[in-house]
Amino acid sequence: MRQSLESSIAAARWLGRADAAAVAQLRMLAAMLDEARAVADTRTALRLHPQLTKALAESGLTPRVRLQLELRASKIQAATTDAAVDGAANVTRLPAMSARPPKTRR
Repeated sequence: MRQSLESSIAAARWLGRADAAAVAQLRMLAAMLDEARAVADTRTALRLHPQLTKALAESGLTPRVRLQLELRASKIQAATTDAAVDGAANVTRLPAMSARPPKTRR
């Protein structure tokens, strides 16, 4: 778990020095989980998993939270771009080329 966590932390460009405590907590939980698994302490390992998952989510290191952050960032960027285009006198706004496909039922 520690190796996977270190890879995730290294890839997380948004984590900075201000997040040192959160990163230390993640490392501690991952180490405790590895130790519990090494001695076959299933009960402790099962109790640590939700804590580690919650800490990962709060740091933006789960796929769901990362997607939410990326979507939020793209909406902000689109709004900023739209405002700049709307304010420009020499730009004509074209209609959207394609509509979003309809949702499919499962």
